[in-house]
Amino acid sequence: MDFTIGLAVQLLILTTGIYVVLGFLRTTRGGGLVRGLALTMVVGFVGLWGLSKVLVLEELDHIIQTVSGYVAVILVILFQPELRRGMVHLGENRLLGRLLKARRQEILTEVSQAMIQMAKKRQGALVAFERKIALDAFIEGGVKIDAEVNRILLDSIFHHGGPLHDGAVVLRGERIAAATCLFPLTENIEISKSTGTRHRAALGLTEETDAVTVAVSEETGFISICKGGKMERNIPSTKLEEVLRDRIGSDEDAGAAVLKEDVSEIGVRGWLRRLCTENAGRKAGAFALAVVLYWFAHQDISLTKSFQLRVVEGLEGTTPVAGQMQIVLPPGRNYHRVEPQDEAILEVEVEGTRAQLDELIGGFGGVLVTNADIEPGAHEFPLGEVMWSVGGIGQGLDIRWKSAVPRFEVAVQFQRERYTLDSGSVVVDTTKLSPRYRAQTDGVFIDPASVEIEGPIGMIDRLGTEDLPLLLSPITLLGTDVTDRVEYLGLDQSLQDKGFSLVGSGTVEVRLEILPAEHFLPVPIEKEIALVWRSLDRPDETARWKRPTQRARFTIRTVGIFQSEPNSEVWIGQDIKIRRFIEDNLWVFVDASNVVPGGGSQVKVRWEVKEDWRDVFGEEMGALDERAEIVPVLESDPRILLIEEKPADSGAGNDGPNDGSGGN
Repeated sequence: MDFTIGLAVQLLILTTGIYVVLGFLRTTRGGGLVRGLALTMVVGFVGLWGLSKVLVLEELDHIIQTVSGYVAVILVILFQPELRRGMVHLGENRLLGRLLKARRQEILTEVSQAMIQMAKKRQGALVAFERKIALDAFIEGGVKIDAEVNRILLDSIFHHGGPLHDGAVVLRGERIAAATCLFPLTENIEISKSTGTRHRAALGLTEETDAVTVAVSEETGFISICKGGKMERNIPSTKLEEVLRDRIGSDEDAGAAVLKEDVSEIGVRGWLRRLCTENAGRKAGAFALAVVLYWFAHQDISLTKSFQLRVVEGLEGTTPVAGQMQIVLPPGRNYHRVEPQDEAILEVEVEGTRAQLDELIGGFGGVLVTNADIEPGAHEFPLGEVMWSVGGIGQGLDIRWKSAVPRFEVAVQFQRERYTLDSGSVVVDTTKLSPRYRAQTDGVFIDPASVEIEGPIGMIDRLGTEDLPLLLSPITLLGTDVTDRVEYLGLDQSLQDKGFSLVGSGTVEVRLEILPAEHFLPVPIEKEIALVWRSLDRPDETARWKRPTQRARFTIRTVGIFQSEPNSEVWIGQDIKIRRFIEDNLWVFVDASNVVPGGGSQVKVRWEVKEDWRDVFGEEMGALDERAEIVPVLESDPRILLIEEKPADSGAGNDGPNDGSGGN
């Protein structure tokens, strides 16, 4: 049988058996205790067994395997009565019980009327409705009656002075099963001390089972209903039947729903729906226990056998041969197998069941078909990719190397091609470079730029593409790099690992230019434009011209100044200091001696910085590059129009050679 089918059949049988056992254990009084102990034993044994395997605690592992069988027998002996009752309950006709549920409404009416009549007479009574958990343990201790439910019969049972009035009546289905039954008293310390024994017994039974009890107080005539360890007191007579039907109704409704499905959905569809939805939690638990039991059983019956495989060259489409490990390399790629060599012996161990290993009496073999994108070089032998022989071998079997993992190495033939290196081939890491400097990554000098590269056939054609970029070894700049960096680089390590290399010296010269970093302060400044007369050959005639009303707008360009990241606290402090210096020392003017009289003329805006910034705060900036600069850059119109207020008496000179912008 195929391993997968065999595994499925075995798990189905185990799951079904465990589900049935859990079902009838749930209907016994000791079912909760049995389930609790079973869960504790499973979790405890699995946990201890896993711990013993992980930590290699061989003695503990031996003890667990030895004791586990005895523990199961002890549990069966301890809970023999509960198991017996559960099996009896399991044998009851469920279909008959469903058909008789239609009479439950009449039974509730009879019980309700009997309890109302006894309440009026203050006649004490206690009736228990058996539900899913059987009450055989209590029925056996009472007087069996097995009579139809009738209000007159119930009243006579609890009549004062009668032989059956002490204890409780148990209803099973539509019949009175027994009277004078004794129930366990509740251990709830929160109930009133005035609560009588009858009501304590009514509450105690619902704490241990899923039964619903109805009690009539002999002293007050009040009717109480208990369910799930909770008591409802003083139920009105007019509401008794309705409340009782509601408290018992959860299971009745479920039964009615099942019965409805039986009638309306007879066939595969209805059966499958019930199979998937009914008792889903119990079925999941049964399946989990089945997997655990199967796994433990498999460990007990598993064996290990060694095999020797001879390495041979395989062809595409070959099938496994017993005693051989055939290795098939990709066609058309000029691959050559270095390890393992032909005729080498590989030893493997196969672990499985005795039946599985019996199929391997004639030996078995394997075929390894390598992928077309296999990387050249040495690797571990990919045992998991081997296709094994002898039918379903490998399914459910553990195949591993008997000793050390053998090496698997392939090599390829090479060819040479010429390539041109450019700035895109150079990877520069500037994370450690001082913020005062930047690397000129465009236009990197490479000598020689044209190189010959040797690489594997089939891969060298892809070199320089997006899938296989042509890269040199990366350059990492440091905080001490302030001048040009010269490196002699080979191919990136990732290319070398694939078998690529530079022909010749193996390296190229790379010169990377390091320049002071340029920044523009984000907020411009504005300055008034002064009107001056700078000609020495002519008298001062500035009074003839209107003063400029425009304002010049400047941005500040810095080179190699900032030593921190933008918008940091240090950066903001230096920005304020530079801006204040420029505002205090920048003088902007136009020279009226360059204006041509006669109605107005365009003149250039000029400016000067009165002091050298190095003398003012250069020392505060620390060691600066000699190329460092702080320069105001005019953003507004570089020329303005001057208007003459009155005519000139004589001619004026033309724009002289000093006409221009920017400083002196």
